[in-house]
Amino acid sequence: MKKSKNAFTLIEVLVSVMIISVVIMALITMHSNTTHLYERLKQNIKINQIETFFISVYDHGFNKESIYVYDILQDFKVDDDLRRKLKNIKVEISYKKMNLFKTDTAQDIFELGHTTIKLNNQKISLIRIKSQ
Repeated sequence: MKKSKNAFTLIEVLVSVMIISVVIMALITMHSNTTHLYERLKQNIKINQIETFFISVYDHGFNKESIYVYDILQDFKVDDDLRRKLKNIKVEISYKKMNLFKTDTAQDIFELGHTTIKLNNQKISLIRIKSQ
């Protein structure tokens, strides 16, 4: 009578190693994609916060200028840590007048323009209206 061995064959071990390696590679790929998306999301959040400051301050964005975000924050209550982080961030602003229009009921003239805010390699555009 033959004795039966309770062990794995070499083929079974190789197949299990291949399956585990494929799973590990899939996990590493998912992690790198998630990290990349997270970094892009962080950049988008930063530029959206800066855009909010520009929308809130009427004086900026209607001409071509370079300005530090810290200068805009003077009118806002902002956490000191955020102030320090934004102190050296420079933003390029360009404005292009698109149209002038006058209301029928009032004597006001409004200017419609396109403001572009550029931070590093990201841009955000706004359509703005101001009265003249």
